[in-house]
Amino acid sequence: MRVIDDEIVGTGTPNDNVKHLLGAVRLIRRALTDTNPTLDFLNVFCIFYLTPGLNNNPLNDELKKSYQNGYLNFKKRCDDMEIFYSHINKYKSNLKSLNIVNEKQLLDLNDLEILAETSFHSEWLSSFAQNFNR
Repeated sequence: MRVIDDEIVGTGTPNDNVKHLLGAVRLIRRALTDTNPTLDFLNVFCIFYLTPGLNNNPLNDELKKSYQNGYLNFKKRCDDMEIFYSHINKYKSNLKSLNIVNEKQLLDLNDLEILAETSFHSEWLSSFAQNFNR
């Protein structure tokens, strides 16, 4: 996410750097066979940065899907939930401090987190029920 920092920008513009990052993220995601939460969160960062005021933009669906997938897959990989929530909050704080998201967009991310949490617990409950009924 530091590609927009003045010391990193170098000869290009922050906008150009984020476009290059988005292109790289998409190429890598197509080549992977496994999920990668980091790429999902970088994708969200790039979409927010490049398309402010995303309300009726077709990228809004991609943003929602990437955020939920990143959140869910990161949570599944994290053993310590305190660390997980700390990293999620830090990610959102970074988006806010870089002026990439506004308060409404942060609230929208919170709503997506609730949906991801619901999915996470539903999967756990389904797995528990299958194992219990054996």
